Amino acid sequence: MKSNKNIVSFIFYREYFGDRKFDIQKNFSEKEIEDFIERLDCEEFILKNKISLEYFYVKNKNYKILSFEKDYLKHYTRRIPWEILSWKYSFYDNEGVNEYLGIEYINEDNETIKEEILTDRIEQKTSFHLFLLFIIYDLKFGKKLSLHRGFYTKQKKSFEIHPLYG
Repeated sequence: MKSNKNIVSFIFYREYFGDRKFDIQKNFSEKEIEDFIERLDCEEFILKNKISLEYFYVKNKNYKILSFEKDYLKHYTRRIPWEILSWKYSFYDNEGVNEYLGIEYINEDNETIKEEILTDRIEQKTSFHLFLLFIIYDLKFGKKLSLHRGFYTKQKKSFEIHPLYG
């Protein structure tokens, strides 16, 4: 796997399988990471993998929710520069699939904005395409968060009973 120097695949497998053997820092030197990011062509990656850059509301195919632009993520009408965007993508498995995609950034008024992107309301061919887009745009134009932390976590939610009193 390392022989092809595809850090995007390494990140995907690390997060999807939760396997330490896909740790980026243990498998790639800083120079290899820098070179990969420098050579990363988001447009070519998207074309080769047949990934859409625009995502629409499930109930209205004309209502755009997300679009990936070179230096920006467009969420509804807001254009958020990748360089200020923090994101988290999680996958929960509890006899079904529940995706969570959250973003956070500081707006022009110096306010911290936290938003959940409701993935079940977005028309998608496959659910991991959004995750892959966040990885490549974050690597190329953003904070490179996916190099250092796990964003895609599989876990079972435990059954909870909340007391009526107390």
